[in-house]
Amino acid sequence: MHLLPPYEFHANTTELIQMLEKGHHNVSLSDEAKSRLYAWIDLHAPYHGNWVEIVDKAKVTQQKTRRIAIVRETDYVDRRRAGLESD
Repeated sequence: MHLLPPYEFHANTTELIQMLEKGHHNVSLSDEAKSRLYAWIDLHAPYHGNWVEIVDKAKVTQQKTRRIAIVRETDYVDRRRAGLESD
């Protein structure tokens, strides 16, 4: 996976931010909303649609399978502690 070096890409160079800064349809964002939007763009959130696009399906499937197993194990332990399951 290719990662951009820090400061290679800035939110203020995007078409969206430039449009908003010019006053697109009189849209006005609060400072907090602007900060969140800048952070979202700077963290490259628009680039990737989902985890499958970032890594690959095999890795995502493996992690999903492991998470399901952990939830099942944890649920079993919690149910046993509550007296709903016996050894």
